[in-house]
Order: sequence, then C-alpha cells, then structure tokens
Amino acid sequence: MVADVWGARPPPTGDTTGLPCGSVERPRHERREQPDLSPLGALPDGLVPIQQQRWAAADATAGVPLGELVTRPSGLLVPRHHATRPGPIDLLKVYVTDQEVLDARIGLERATAWLRQVSLAASLRFASHWLCRLQSFGADPKALDASFASTFFRGEPRARLEALLDTEYHLLVPQVLLVLLKIALFQCPSDRSDDEDAHLLPAVMLAIAGALGNFAEDEDRRKALEAEVLANQHFNSNHDLTNTMALFGYRWTTPDETDSPLEDAYLDATGVALKDLAVVALSLWVAAQNGASRVSRAYFRTLTWSAERLDAALNQISAPISTVKEEILSGEKAENWAAVEWLFSPLERYPVLQWENDYIIISPRFLQERVFGWPPVFDVENSLKSAGRDSDARRFLGRLRTKTETYARGVLDSIAPPSPQGSRRVYHESSLQAAFGQGQKTADAAIDYGDAWVVLEISTRRLARPVVYGRDGAIEQEIDVLVEKCSQIDATVKQLRRNEYRLTGHPALVDKRFHPVLVMTEGYVVNPLINARLREVLSMKHLLSGRDTDLVEVIDLQTLELVESIGEAGGPSLLGLIREKRVSGMANASLWDYLVVERKYSGERSARLQASWAKPFDWALEALGTEPERQ
Repeated sequence: MVADVWGARPPPTGDTTGLPCGSVERPRHERREQPDLSPLGALPDGLVPIQQQRWAAADATAGVPLGELVTRPSGLLVPRHHATRPGPIDLLKVYVTDQEVLDARIGLERATAWLRQVSLAASLRFASHWLCRLQSFGADPKALDASFASTFFRGEPRARLEALLDTEYHLLVPQVLLVLLKIALFQCPSDRSDDEDAHLLPAVMLAIAGALGNFAEDEDRRKALEAEVLANQHFNSNHDLTNTMALFGYRWTTPDETDSPLEDAYLDATGVALKDLAVVALSLWVAAQNGASRVSRAYFRTLTWSAERLDAALNQISAPISTVKEEILSGEKAENWAAVEWLFSPLERYPVLQWENDYIIISPRFLQERVFGWPPVFDVENSLKSAGRDSDARRFLGRLRTKTETYARGVLDSIAPPSPQGSRRVYHESSLQAAFGQGQKTADAAIDYGDAWVVLEISTRRLARPVVYGRDGAIEQEIDVLVEKCSQIDATVKQLRRNEYRLTGHPALVDKRFHPVLVMTEGYVVNPLINARLREVLSMKHLLSGRDTDLVEVIDLQTLELVESIGEAGGPSLLGLIREKRVSGMANASLWDYLVVERKYSGERSARLQASWAKPFDWALEALGTEPERQ
C-alpha cells in the first residue's frame, strides 16, 4: 500500500510482491540477498539517465511451449490442454516490478525519498506524458512498453525487462502512473524546475508497482484479493468513446416530457453551459491525441470566447495543485486510508491540473469520463443540494434515469428479431403490467424469440464507491442489489410460464426457455467471482431457479449496443450470442469479453450509433467557426 507516503502508518514490511494489473496475484519470488541501497543511495545499475525533456508542444489543429506448459496471452503458464481456447484468465494482465527488473526491492520508503529529489514539474511531465500516450486513441501498449524500455534501461535490467515483455508482461500501467502522480504532488519540491534527478522516476515507478496489492496472510486474504480484483477490473474496464458520447447526447440534449433538455438543468444549477464544457474537453482531448500533455491558455484562442466564459468551463474540470491535494487528503482520510491504491476520485473530478499559466492533462480517459460520463450528473445534484434545492435534485435525477432507460429500450427495439405481420416481439414494462396487473413486480422488457424469452431488467445504478475503491466485503451489498433486480425478472418469468397468452394474445406452441438479463447502463464489473456469488445467492433464495431458466447474464449498455452492431452486420441475435457463450471457454466471463476476445468482433458500429455519437464534435466545430460536414 502507499498510504505511508502521507504518514498514516509505517511502511509495509516483509514481502511486498505486487499484484498484476489484470488482477491475478503474482507468484512469490525466492528471497535474494538485497543490495544495500540507503534511502538516498545510488540508483541500481541499468537505468539510463534521463536527458532534459520538454513539454510537447500542443498543435491546435502465440504462446511458446515449455514441455507440457504453455504461456497464455496473460503471461501465465498453464497446462497445454487449458490453452486451446480463450478463457477468463486471458483477460488478465501481469505487470513487472522492481525486483524482476532491477533484482532488488526498492521499497516505498526509499522510492519516496528519491521523489523528494525530483522536481514536481519533472514528475508531472513524466506521469502525464506516458499516461496521455498510453490512453491515446489507437495506442499500441506493447510498442509503448518497448519504447519506454529502450529509453530508460540498459544492460542486464533491460535484457530482463525485454524478456518479460516478450512473454506478454506489461510495463506501463495507468494505475501505477496515477499513484506515482499522487505521491509526487505531496513529496516533490515545487520550487525547482530542473530535471537533474528525473532519471530516478522509472525506478520509482517500478517500486510502486512492486508495492501494490499487498494482502494479509490470514483468513482475510481471500476477501482482500476479491476486493482487489473487482477494483482492478473496474478501473481497467473498456470505455468506448462512441458509446459514451451517444448516450451523453441523448440524455442531455434531447427534450423529454418537460419539453426541455437536461442541459438546461445543468446551466441552471452550475451557471455553465454543458456544450461549452464539451467543447473545452474535446479541445484538450485532441491535444492529448496529438502528443501534448500540457497546453497554454493561448491554445484556446481560436474559440474567440470571453475570458469569463472560458474560465467557467475550464474551472469545472481543472484545479490548482493545492485544491487537488486537499481533495486527495480529504478522500483518503474519509476512506481510512484503505483505498489509496484505487481512490482516484479527485483526479477524475479534476483531470486537468492548473500549473503556472498552463493546463496539464493528467488522463485522457478521466477527461472523457468527466464530461461525457456520469460526473456531470454529480455537478447538477451537488449544486442543487448546496443551494437547498433538494426536491429539484430529486426531480432531475428522476428525469435523467427515465431518459437513460428510454435510451436502453430503444436499443432493445433495435435488436429485436423480425416479427410476423401483426405480432410483437418486444414487450416493455407498460405492456407487461397491463397483461399481468398493475402493481405487480415486472421486468422492464421481454423479447419473444419463438422458442424462448429473453427477460430483461434495466438498472441505471452505478457501481458502489467502496467496490471501486477496493474495500473488503463491499461486494456483498452489490450482490444484494443485483438479487433484488433479479426478483423483478423472476416475477415476469413466472407469469410468462403460467400464461403468456395474457401478454401475447396466443398460447405458447412449444415449451419455452427463459434467459434472464440484467442491463447495467452505467457499466459494471462482471467476472467469474461475481457470477458465481450472484448465482449462489439466487439459488439460496429460489430465484430464477426453474429447469427451464438459464443462468442470469449481467451486461452493460455498451455490450447491448455491440449486440446491435453484430445483428446489423448479419450476425446472431442476442439470444443466439447468449447461447454461444454458454458453451464457450468464456462462459463465466462477461458477454462483452466473449464477443471481443473469443468472437473477435471488430466491425462497424450500428447505424443508430453512427448517426448520433459525434454530436459533441459538431459543437466544437461550430465553436471554431467551422461548419460540420453532413453525410
């Protein structure tokens, strides 16, 4: 852990073997005689001194057989018969640590002492540069690892590192770089501007990698490992800009029953136009894609906005170093220092740092999520509650959840199979309640596939913060929520099993199977741990337990839209894909992982997504005085 950096507790002792970034615990190494490295001692041999670097200028415009073992894409060795097809283990990534590369455990105490020798400017430049390169559109992590290794290492450490990278280990890890940045904010001197000791930073990065994921050796080890796996998977989950921006455009800019879009509520609550926020964020995101992690204020001159208008937007997503440090300390103390490895909320709230007269982009992914994901909802809710307008906050949240569910139902309509003339395939909640009685528990939708029903419940709930922060035992509360949602599906399955005629107007001609699906619109962690625990509790409560009922699938909205794209390309239906996954090596992973890893789908987005996702780019072009091209 890294909480000792701020003095919350003494540094860890004993074996500090790290956790791989893909959530598999690293095998323990044999203990070696360690070099005598004093806290301010010499750097281990094999590290290349860093030449003075400049901020990049912003442009406004197959496994190897080893006997009966083979190396899987995750970097782990498994028996040959386990490597014949992809499985959940192939979703995991293993990262390198200080001991593996430098043949020494540096430790956080020594690494922190080294950081005190490095200027804050150099540390921010190092972390933001590699994060922006790693999270740029179309980035090749393997090529970046190779570039980093050849730039900063030589001799035996470089040979060890390149051998590890050849076996699918990873070197550049976003979590490690973000933790380094957090520590640097508190430890690096801000009154220096030289790069004299910047050559220490790669070793510090490896030391942090080696210190992450320390678990207790007693009965709490299983729960700690489970919590780490869930937080790790959430942090590294796929975020697709296309899906994120399509949902953003729909729920914020299209009118609802009040005849006004939710962007009006954002302006009313915060005093900032949401479109302005999107334009500024996209401008910064483009800079990061062009290799610039730092931009000057002059970068925004082409917007021709007043200083007040530009500041209003920038101040929503950026903050001075002092403000970010206060937010970090507040958050860590509130979590009793138990979440230091995963608590990045202050950096997610302010993904851009105000430094001197410039702006440093910490993370393109955080920047994207800050504006086009859920955080703008917090902006409105917190502003309204701070002004004593709690009832307005509740109404706003109700409107937003309704619009999100409406969006998801539109995707269901799109993926429904063709129907005979005059018959229906998708039955939404209103139809289910009309058939089976108002006030009865019902799912949000049911799709009739002739020989089977897919029964779906849509949830706009976000993953609880304790799970995101890696809190032990937090997943049990999440399971309880999922089980309650499954009870809605269970009630509809029982009604359809008894008498689907009340819904469809004709009796079932064959015995049908039921396939329950939970759609989590704000993303969710799905892996064998979650699936096994959820199914265990459902069985204990006798929910979705009939012989004609399949195991529940938990998917996110992005996966549902991927199913839509596959269907448009002539691929299987939602039901067909669920059935395929059940007999695949990815049966206990998520449906997204099955589609991308085993099916290797990489085709075009659906026509609906293609027509809607780029709306914020139109706003940016209009702000720049350029008329968007129309197809």
